[in-house]
Amino acid sequence: MIFEGGGFEQLTEENIYKKINEYDIFSYYIPDFEAINKKFTSPFRSDSIPSCSIQDWKGTMYLKDFGTGETFTAINFVKTKFNANYYETLNIISNDFNLGLHSKTIDTSSMGYVGIPNQIRKEIPRESIIRIKRRKWNSDIDKKYWGEQGFNTDVLSHFHIVPLSHVFIGDNCIKIKPNCPSYAYVIDTGIYKILSPFSEEYKWITNCKAEHIQGWNQLPETGDLLVITSSLKDAIKLYQYGYNAIAPASENTIISIDQMSELKERFKRIVIYFDNDLPGIEAAQLYESLFEVDYVHNPIGDPKDITEYYVKWGDNPTKQLLEKLL
Repeated sequence: MIFEGGGFEQLTEENIYKKINEYDIFSYYIPDFEAINKKFTSPFRSDSIPSCSIQDWKGTMYLKDFGTGETFTAINFVKTKFNANYYETLNIISNDFNLGLHSKTIDTSSMGYVGIPNQIRKEIPRESIIRIKRRKWNSDIDKKYWGEQGFNTDVLSHFHIVPLSHVFIGDNCIKIKPNCPSYAYVIDTGIYKILSPFSEEYKWITNCKAEHIQGWNQLPETGDLLVITSSLKDAIKLYQYGYNAIAPASENTIISIDQMSELKERFKRIVIYFDNDLPGIEAAQLYESLFEVDYVHNPIGDPKDITEYYVKWGDNPTKQLLEKLL
């Protein structure tokens, strides 16, 4: 059955996504949604602790409810929210966003919404092309920023962290200012996380996806212990103390079943070591339940991760803490 838009465009999911994107839809129907991977309370049930987030998996955004294990694409979310069938759902979205894709066959109201006739579309690039131009490790800022955390250029180079003079995002070129440096975490060929630690506009730019695991390429073939931690910095800090470690894109990014299966074959024991705040502990508990692995965290009240712990307490206390935890 074909649903036509008044002699113009057909009412189809494809045509909807020519005008708006998944980010627009989730933002419109979930007022608590503020940013990718940032948790909010469930729109469908009583939820005293935020347990849902919008995530991006291989270019498709979806809502993940960690309380129930359910996932919803943008279309399925609206379908469930309004208890509508598929084509009613498309109509609701078309009406609410004033897209003009009106079906001759189905007549639905906007369910109380008034539309966004002048909405500015937020572009979420599906395949962001990032290129970089490197510079030498030569600034006092480099030495101060990384040195305070106990990292030297040898260990940074081992994990493919490099300082930058320019970043190219698509056709746009960003020239890095000497007093506001940027660094690239080279995760894989053409895959980067760009860190600008002193920028007021943005701290991170990345084209990483969930399947890109930081530190994976530096792992040995086999080992007794593997630590999955919060960030590449923490993985490097653990490496400095003799531990094999990797980090997903974020604590809310779940390593795939295939990747975890491979890691369990290569390492005798796997431990999750996330931040000691509530989101970190909840994420670690989710890993524990999904993959039957142990988890640890810094003592409550201490710095949240091992790098910050090192900065506050120094070398020997950090070594003693890791021996106690791992």
